[in-house]
Amino acid sequence: MTAPAWPGEPVWLISGYDFRRHAFRDAEGTADFLRALCTHSVPRVRLVDPTDTALKAPDCVSCKLILGGELADRAGDGTDWSL
Repeated sequence: MTAPAWPGEPVWLISGYDFRRHAFRDAEGTADFLRALCTHSVPRVRLVDPTDTALKAPDCVSCKLILGGELADRAGDGTDWSL
């Protein structure tokens, strides 16, 4: 599995259940099931590293939105974007 670029960055892996790339924080762990940011749960044996295949799976929009929100919070521009 591909190592994250910085600590806390999720690893994007293709789920064998819905053929989408999901973001996983615990990909390097030893658990039998991994849980994506969007709470999609997948057994480790059903995950594919996108760098190890020619498959082009679409990204999970929920994972992208959750990660985007976390990155915005980390950047902390001081703007309150809540409605």
